[in-house]
Amino acid sequence: MRYLVTALIFSFSLMSVLGQSSVSCDSLAQIALLNPGPYSVSSLDESDNIRNGPDYAGAHIYYPTNASGPLSSIVLVPGFMNFESTLQNWGPFLAAHGIVTMTIGANYLTDSPTQRKAALLDAIVTLKAEQIRIGSPLYYSLDINNFAVGGFSMGGGGAQLAAVSDPTIKAVIALNPFLSNASEADLNHNSPVLITSGELDFIASPNLHANVHYTVTPDSTPKQLYEIQNAGHDPLIGPNGGYGEVGMKVLSWLQAFLIDNHCYCPPILTVPTTASEFTHNIVCEDLFVQGCTDSTACNYNPSATIDDGSCESQSCACPGDLNGDFAITVADVLLTLSEFGCMSNCTADINGDGFVNVTDILELLSMYGTVC
Repeated sequence: MRYLVTALIFSFSLMSVLGQSSVSCDSLAQIALLNPGPYSVSSLDESDNIRNGPDYAGAHIYYPTNASGPLSSIVLVPGFMNFESTLQNWGPFLAAHGIVTMTIGANYLTDSPTQRKAALLDAIVTLKAEQIRIGSPLYYSLDINNFAVGGFSMGGGGAQLAAVSDPTIKAVIALNPFLSNASEADLNHNSPVLITSGELDFIASPNLHANVHYTVTPDSTPKQLYEIQNAGHDPLIGPNGGYGEVGMKVLSWLQAFLIDNHCYCPPILTVPTTASEFTHNIVCEDLFVQGCTDSTACNYNPSATIDDGSCESQSCACPGDLNGDFAITVADVLLTLSEFGCMSNCTADINGDGFVNVTDILELLSMYGTVC
């Protein structure tokens, strides 16, 4: 009898967990990684009265016209001797997936990575101004706490520097980054960083730049290096680089770390078919822990990074939560089974009759899946 109950409970629990995971993430990822994305896109420039920041020259803001806010944003800056237009292929692509994308130019084509860092941070000021500018299509539609930065070549180096200067930056996209003699201080930040490089890049040689970025960025920072096979130093590579795999990797990175959608962590780990080198330090289970993130709730989970809506402000009484993880799960079922037949000081004596039997198991099953 005991083994029959064990088998039934395990099968029921496993199907429930796997079924919920599949429905919630797989279908969403399949839809959201389509190219083009599901949203219509429009754009703004300085002729539309957006702020003209002093630390950059020229800007376009691409935004989804039919997405509900608050919307997260990214700012992109080009590299040495490159115009803003070289990055504008990212604007419609990312905006069609719900991410407001601002492309900017450098004040001078020869600006250093440090100056491009200042340009990125100044552009964030402009986006925040759109949030409160009457007449802007982005008026109170932006999440002013969710910004990513990125860039190509010296722009990618500048993006890394920006994350050091502003620890609130949620993610970094460093496309073939160029930053001479990068030190630990230059790259000491906690913003998850995606680094791309070209196998045949002789301007920002991977061994002198991208690989250094990956190695020197702290191991405590989520990071990934994707070297594109047979690729050089092409400022126009855009989302179609690597037969579209560059765009998918960048999009998955932003969905996971900018928008905090854990469904996009598995696509991050997929090795691109166009990669000549691919490495990362990502462990999805460690980065995206679901639970109550409200420290004022009685079931606050200090390890949680994703609020699953389980927070309670009143009672946290939950007799079936035997292991104290704020939910009745397979672990509680297994603990009950391990005490089956117990007749003294039984943790799994749910109905309080002094011993653990089938009645306790059935009562636990009736509460299975409950978030306490």
